[in-house]
Amino acid sequence: MWTESKKILVGESSRAKPEKKSLVLVASNGDEFVADVADIASQSVMIRNLISYMGGADGFQVPLLSVTAPVLAKLLDLLNVNTKSGDKEATLKIEELMKADMNMMIDVLGAANYIEATSLFDLSCKALANKFKDMSVEELRAFLDIECDFTEEELQQIHDEAAWAFD
Repeated sequence: MWTESKKILVGESSRAKPEKKSLVLVASNGDEFVADVADIASQSVMIRNLISYMGGADGFQVPLLSVTAPVLAKLLDLLNVNTKSGDKEATLKIEELMKADMNMMIDVLGAANYIEATSLFDLSCKALANKFKDMSVEELRAFLDIECDFTEEELQQIHDEAAWAFD
C-alpha cells in the first residue's frame, strides 16, 4: 500500500493524465476557433453555463453569431493573457490594442459582454473610460460619430449656465 501511494506522490502512476477538454467557438462568418474549456470557462459565465448544460462534453461548438472572426481571435488572445498573466498584463494588452485600433477595442468590449467575461469586460471598460476622459467634447463627438444638434447660441447658453463644468 505504501509503495503504491509513494508512486502516486512522485508521479509514477500508471494512470494516464486527463486530456484537456476543448470547445469550438464559431464566429459569425463560420470561422472556428478551438479553445481550452478550463481557460474560457474560468472567465466566461455564458460558456461555463453552456458547459454545465452540455454535461461537460468535449469538442462541442458554441456559435457566437454577433462576433466576427477578427474580434473573436483578439478576444481569445486577451482572455488567454488574462488567464496566464493576470489583470496587469491584460490591461497593458488592452491599452496597446486601444492605441492601435479603437474600433476593434469597442468590438472586443461588446464580445466580452456577450460571453459575460466580466473580468475582461471590466478591464476594457476601465481602459476605455480612461481614454475618453482625456478627450474634449468635440473629439468625443467625432469619435462616437455623434451629431451636435445644438445651435451655437444654445451651446453658449449652456456654457454660461454651467461654466464650472467646463473648467
